[in-house]
Amino acid sequence: MTDPKQTVSFEQNDNKPTDTKQLSDTWPDDALADLADYIEEQGVYIRQ
Repeated sequence: MTDPKQTVSFEQNDNKPTDTKQLSDTWPDDALADLADYIEEQGVYIRQ
């Protein structure tokens, strides 16, 4: 049986991005288009 007072250590994550790509000026529209494409690939069509 394990000791109920056993300590657990965690590694600290500084949440910094590992990839620092430059975003284009149209990144919001690009992201929405990618999302719409993914949703349609799943068989759901959105009225526009």
